[in-house]
Amino acid sequence: MAFTCKKIIFNPVFKNTVKQFFFVERLVKHQFHGQLQADHGKTTLTAAITKVLSERELAKAKEYSDIDNAPEEKARGHADYIKNMITGTAQMDGAILVVAATDGTMPQTREHLILAKQIGIEYIVVFINKVDAADEEMIELVEMEIRDLMNEMGYNGAKVPVIKGSALCALDGRGTVVTGRLERGKIKRGTECELIGFNKVIKSTITGIEMFHQTLDEAHAGDQMGALLRGLKREDVKRGMVLCKPGSMKAHDHMECQVYMLTSAEGGRKKPISNLMQAQMFCKTWDVASQLHLLKKDIAMPGEDFSVVLKLIRPMVCEKGQRFTLRDGMKTLATGVITNLLPSLHESERIALLEGRKKEKHQTAGTH
Repeated sequence: MAFTCKKIIFNPVFKNTVKQFFFVERLVKHQFHGQLQADHGKTTLTAAITKVLSERELAKAKEYSDIDNAPEEKARGHADYIKNMITGTAQMDGAILVVAATDGTMPQTREHLILAKQIGIEYIVVFINKVDAADEEMIELVEMEIRDLMNEMGYNGAKVPVIKGSALCALDGRGTVVTGRLERGKIKRGTECELIGFNKVIKSTITGIEMFHQTLDEAHAGDQMGALLRGLKREDVKRGMVLCKPGSMKAHDHMECQVYMLTSAEGGRKKPISNLMQAQMFCKTWDVASQLHLLKKDIAMPGEDFSVVLKLIRPMVCEKGQRFTLRDGMKTLATGVITNLLPSLHESERIALLEGRKKEKHQTAGTH
């Protein structure tokens, strides 16, 4: 998640201050915020701005520590800070007002805005920081408070640009885009979500939705889309994971199924399926190794319908009524549907599955 930096840089009101914004490490040290020790995020924001600009080859990225050790950062007292504002802003006609969504405006904010008006700073952009740590109602209240204060200080509070974001998230990365088909329901930007699969449950927030190269506010069932997930790293995601509403879906490793074994004419194999056979289960976009426990029989012949219990080596997201395919190497063995979800496997059962799979691989290797 990141603020819309491009709109700030090239807004016509900053036509005389573009160079100053390129030297953000100097400008943002003289921005107006609450009290210095309130930690509203001015240094983090400066680092985030230089990072985003460097990706556009418009500035050199500055590390947080470099900015934090700058001479301007050494003025820790409020009086010293006011002095720096007066002596350091003779050529500056634009500034960024940083306000933490978790705190809102602070007592010194009013004084800083009064001084900004007195020394002729005409244009101010408000950045509400730390929105990832505050709820929507709090963010809206902070925005209203800022606009009212701007009006009181002689600025046009209704027209002041207000950007909401998280400088820290921008530094950590905008997140990772996951793609797929929305099967049911609808999602909106800002929706909390869970990513489930491969023994992982990752909580995140959808900060962007894209479909056919267009950015959307929401997506509906049937849409083939991409979703930007806040704070998610690329290595956290694997093909086959499911994005869903928190708590709405679960991963399972033990299920009863009704299966049809393909004939050789249908692309299947001639040999029967035997009890405790290992096969790869393909469902949706995931696949996982499984063990077949035939019910009331020892073998199943091609062209036959039969009931089976599948045990998976790792839990995967699935539901009753979901369809799947069983494969053995390059051959499709059978197709089926999940008829019942059974209690999860005990750790001892999972270890036995893994050992059986290792033994099967060893035996297969020995035959070549």
